[in-house]
Amino acid sequence: MSGPGFGASGVPSGVILAPGEAATLNVVFAPSGIGSVPGSVTLNSDAVGSPTTIPLSGTGIQPPHTVNLTWNASTSSVFGYYAYRAQNQYGPYTRLNSTPVTTTQYTDITVQPGQTYLYWVTAVGANTMESAFSDPVSAVIPIP
Repeated sequence: MSGPGFGASGVPSGVILAPGEAATLNVVFAPSGIGSVPGSVTLNSDAVGSPTTIPLSGTGIQPPHTVNLTWNASTSSVFGYYAYRAQNQYGPYTRLNSTPVTTTQYTDITVQPGQTYLYWVTAVGANTMESAFSDPVSAVIPIP
């Protein structure tokens, strides 16, 4: 995997597949800025023509509104944190990050103008167990 902002999951490095087996590689793009970004995924195998390089490209944009969440670090040893969002205290709850963030901040770039959102955070231990939800905080997104 190469290129800033690109990440992959689903297939660990060094996996060996038997003939007829398949693996799905999930590629995500989370740019840290605005503009076009090139990248690539390289697959190595014992097949003729290996390695195979798949070009990637992404464009970071400035969303019209964002919500920046910050919280105090857990006093327990944790692997990371999940951020959740809902439009009311009863849900449905949407987990915003697919993997735990290791910092105590998260930016939600998917908010819509004119909406009110509630946010919660959970701590994730090394054993993948999640804590209870934090107290909620609300954010009102203005209409441009």
